[in-house]
Amino acid sequence: MQINTTGKVFEEALTAVRPELDETGKKEIRNNAARLLKHIVTAFEASYGSDPLGGEWSRKGKDPQGLVYGRIQSGKTRAMITTSAMAVDNGFKIVIVLTSNNNRLTDQTHKDFQRGLPGIKVLCKRDLKKNKLALEKDHLQRLLKKDGGPGVVVVTSKNHKSLADIATFLKVVKADVLPAIVFDDEGDEASLDTNTRKRSLGEVVPESRIHSLIHGREGQSVRETLFYEVFVSVTGTPQAILLQSKDTNYDVSFIDLLEPGSSYVGGETFFPDPDPKQVIHSSLVGENEKFVLLDETQEIPNGLKDAICFFILAAVAAAAKNGAWDEYKLLCHPSVKQKDHTAVHKQVSGFIESIIMHLSGEKRDEYIDARFRVQYANLQKSATDIPDLPEILKTATDYISQREIFIINAKTTDESLAFVPHFNFMIGGNSIGRGLAIRNLLVTYYVREPKIANMDTMYQHARMFGYRRKTMPYTRVFLPYQLYSRFRSIYESDEKTREYIAMATDKDSPLAIEVDIASLRPTRKNVIDANAVVTVLPGSQLFPDRPIYHDPQASAMRRIVMRKLVALFPDYDQGKKGREGIDIRPEDAVALLKSIKTDAANSWSDKMVRDQLRSVASRNGDRVRLRYRKAPGRQGEERGGRRVMPQAVLSGADVTASQAIGYPVLWIFEVGEEVLDSWAGSVFIYPTVIFPIGMKAFVFNKR
Repeated sequence: MQINTTGKVFEEALTAVRPELDETGKKEIRNNAARLLKHIVTAFEASYGSDPLGGEWSRKGKDPQGLVYGRIQSGKTRAMITTSAMAVDNGFKIVIVLTSNNNRLTDQTHKDFQRGLPGIKVLCKRDLKKNKLALEKDHLQRLLKKDGGPGVVVVTSKNHKSLADIATFLKVVKADVLPAIVFDDEGDEASLDTNTRKRSLGEVVPESRIHSLIHGREGQSVRETLFYEVFVSVTGTPQAILLQSKDTNYDVSFIDLLEPGSSYVGGETFFPDPDPKQVIHSSLVGENEKFVLLDETQEIPNGLKDAICFFILAAVAAAAKNGAWDEYKLLCHPSVKQKDHTAVHKQVSGFIESIIMHLSGEKRDEYIDARFRVQYANLQKSATDIPDLPEILKTATDYISQREIFIINAKTTDESLAFVPHFNFMIGGNSIGRGLAIRNLLVTYYVREPKIANMDTMYQHARMFGYRRKTMPYTRVFLPYQLYSRFRSIYESDEKTREYIAMATDKDSPLAIEVDIASLRPTRKNVIDANAVVTVLPGSQLFPDRPIYHDPQASAMRRIVMRKLVALFPDYDQGKKGREGIDIRPEDAVALLKSIKTDAANSWSDKMVRDQLRSVASRNGDRVRLRYRKAPGRQGEERGGRRVMPQAVLSGADVTASQAIGYPVLWIFEVGEEVLDSWAGSVFIYPTVIFPIGMKAFVFNKR
């Protein structure tokens, strides 16, 4: 199907979402929407036999699933709006947007879609109620007419009542037989089956309720109600989705790597260097600051004092630069507990009162005076042409008494967030994570520190990311060294995962996530199959436990590999030379591995290891060390009617030498005549890979 990229609905949406954009910016949005819609239409055609305009659809098997992998606060909602508009222009009649189960965020998304789609009816969960639906039924059916109807968009939250209402709505207005798109915003959050781990460990438990209401197969779920739909998970933290097994509802047929616009700032700005002292926009606080902050017997810790002083200076400087105030904000993320938020509110309020008394001359404080001087120097690292410190403090004196301090939690509504023009302080936990867009956020103070953090949860707390290029001279994140290191590790993993997806050559290959397992895990355990997810540690021997050792396949494979070995490494069989090896290109190593098939049931994956090798080698000099040796007389063990290799064969000096290389090592082992009696097969070969010690662990789902 040829995608129409200039339809009426899309052109209206393009003007509505970003009216200030030049032609280059508009072209970027148009291309993103067209690329994503192309993925969706291709998946639709593959599953239903015709494009959305074809009209001759039939169910051909599993309903299609896709993933939009964006970045934190990079414009994923805008991408959903513009893609929805283009989808309507191209034959889709119904678009459903599932949001977080948070009224404030659901309302925010609903308003965004209403503003962005001026020519389309955008319903919210209140419109799905039985009494409202009865009044609007005829009108909605006209909007959904196959020929001529403009279509309908529904934005609702992921809670059991709203999801049940969607299924009823679809049937009442006869939208269940129309081509549809379901966008699952923050698709890794509530939609996954939280009973997956229990079931994998032998417990007899049903699918979790929200998951069942979205994906269930008993005729009452959103997806089962729709005859012809493409389900698209949208998230900036897809770890949980990428670690799902292939037989789940998350076997994606496409992944769209959504890139942000040029004014976006993310991990490359806040966490680019191993040494945070080299990073302008990150400021370190004490490693035990959290414990001081949450101890009611202690006064407010120095790091938070510095963050507040910097914020006051930065807000005044930004207002002076812009010629006007603009609701500047400081965000404090101390813990998940609401009682802690209340305690921190008291401390912040008390310190601000001390600042007010100092600035007014009522009670001068030499410490506050010194902190303002230090933070003024900090501000000068990034901001130029700012007023002198006395002038900034004079302006701050005029406005600081009008400050507002907000506690952000699940009970917070838009009405309660009545921001003032000058200084706004926000304190919270989980509710300042996913989906909450904070305009003019200048300072983030982050000390929340679980012993082992979930990468996806923690990265969603990076509210400092976003389209903030204009305010970057006045922006800082204050955090302890250990949390800087965690954020940097997640940022690096995120970048490598995106690179890994972009270079993956086989869509059926599992996708690996790199993790610093000392302090991080990819996601929460309850949504992961305990028997399917595998961790490959740096420096360990990755090998197939079930090599192919029977003819004719074993001999044929061996001949092909030996020919390639001779071409790459003529001296491969010369004893010491073979064990020392030579450096080869990653693509030559991949070509060798493609010639070796196995029946591995352990952490080895024929497809994945090639992508892992290519990915790691690309960051370590684009090289792989190739080594060869005759396998020692390792006896195969009888398991399940065949011989298996229970453990790797390298030990001692060979392992140490391989680990010390600093880039991947590929060993080709040849099992010779001396052990064939135990294997009852022919002479055969198998590979072993050792990744460098400095690498993070690989985590992936082998099913």
